[in-house]
Amino acid sequence: KPVFLPGEEITRDRPLKGWKKLNAWFYDLLDKNQIAADSATLKRGWYLADSTQSVDYTDGSQVFPNDDLATLITRLRTEGLIDKNANTPIGSRFAITWHEWMNVLLPALAAELGIASAQLRLERAIEFNAIGNLYDDQRGRFNVWEWFADLYGTARRLFGGGRGNDGLANVCYGLPSNRHGLMAGRPVVCFVSAAA
Repeated sequence: KPVFLPGEEITRDRPLKGWKKLNAWFYDLLDKNQIAADSATLKRGWYLADSTQSVDYTDGSQVFPNDDLATLITRLRTEGLIDKNANTPIGSRFAITWHEWMNVLLPALAAELGIASAQLRLERAIEFNAIGNLYDDQRGRFNVWEWFADLYGTARRLFGGGRGNDGLANVCYGLPSNRHGLMAGRPVVCFVSAAA
C-alpha cells in the first residue's frame, strides 16, 4: 500500500509520543559508525510498502496467508534460482537468503511490475520501524525475522522484527548467505519525492 515517509531523523533521544523506537543496540552501532551514518534517517518520499500479513513460524512449513509473492517464489524455486530448507513450502517467503532476495527475487519482481530494479529493495530497519509505527500495526507481532537492506560492518546485514525479541524495536544481524528457516523479507518500492 502507498505510504509517505517524512525526511526525519529518528534519533535515540528524540521524544516521539507513542513511537516504539529501534533498540539501543541499533543506536550503539550508529554511534560507533558500524552502520551507515543515515541509518536512522527516513528518506522523504512515497513508497509502496508490503503489508502482507505475516504468520507465526513453527516447524518451517509456513506461508504468509494470501501472499502475492508466492507464485513468483514458486517459479524461481522451480527454476532452481532460489533454494529452500527441507520443510519450506515451495511458495513460502521463508528460508530465502539476503543474497537471493536482492540478486534474484527482487529483480524478477521488478520485471513483473514493470519498474526499474533500482526502485525495488528490502526495507531498511528504520523504514520497517516507521511503517510499523505509522501504518501497519501487525509488524513486530509475529515470531518471524525479516531481512533489512542495511549493511553492518563489511559483510553482514541487519534483520529484525521478531515478537519475542521486542518486535518492532528489534534489530540483529546475520550473514547474507545464511538460509534461516524463520527469516522472511518485505520488498519496498521507492519513488523520488519532488522535494528531495
